[in-house]
Amino acid sequence: MEADPAELAGRVQGGTPLAEHVSRCGQCRAVAERILAAQQELADALAAAHPRLDVNEAIQLARAEARRAPRWRVVRRLAVPLAAAAALAALWLVSMREPSKLEPPPRVVTLPAEPLLLVQAPADRNVVVFETEDPDISVIWLY
Repeated sequence: MEADPAELAGRVQGGTPLAEHVSRCGQCRAVAERILAAQQELADALAAAHPRLDVNEAIQLARAEARRAPRWRVVRRLAVPLAAAAALAALWLVSMREPSKLEPPPRVVTLPAEPLLLVQAPADRNVVVFETEDPDISVIWLY
């Protein structure tokens, strides 16, 4: 069904059958009011969506962007690899300066103030005495 907005609003002179029905039927009048409100909302949205630039301004802006873009492409092509190389060089220099965190710390051996056990090895041999946690046990190694 096609209807003129003026018919739906009931503003038609001479009264068409549709306009007369909409003015008498409450249910159809409510539907007609919703249709007119949606149509007005669409018209407002379309009016607000007008282009911000005319055609000539848009063409000039596009040409300016096209002239400017190649410089940025060249800069990006050079800058990104240079930045990556600089970062790798910095990491390499830092790793050369700082000792590796994986190296074990130097081992500190503490000797007792007084020898608890004196062992004299034969002239052609060496001896090592290992103390254990148990003060009654010591290990003597002759080599």
